[in-house]
Amino acid sequence: MSHSLKGLDVFLVEDDFLILLDMKFILEDAGASVISAATLAQADTLSTGSFDAAVLDIRLPDGDAYALAARLKAQNTPLIFHTGNANQARLRQEFPEAVTLSKPISEAHLLAAVKQQSSAPVQS
Repeated sequence: MSHSLKGLDVFLVEDDFLILLDMKFILEDAGASVISAATLAQADTLSTGSFDAAVLDIRLPDGDAYALAARLKAQNTPLIFHTGNANQARLRQEFPEAVTLSKPISEAHLLAAVKQQSSAPVQS
């Protein structure tokens, strides 16, 4: 199965520097353009663009990303949560169309989730 992400714009929010670099490399190597942030403040500043998918860690050093996710959803950005300890029930309730991946994830799972979400219709 091909996981080419050529031409896709992906917004990546992850506070662990090594995980952020690894995920960014994986996505870029598959052809995606990636804008990344390590804090909620950075993410708020950078989230004004249009994205084909957003990969979000929920727990960040300066807050949780639920409000950011809601804003991205309102902009019709498909969501992928990449988290180790988020409230799964809350994610399912507030973002039923999102994909939730538990850390750690494989390269194949990350690419498949971005490919799936970027081609899926966004539900409001």
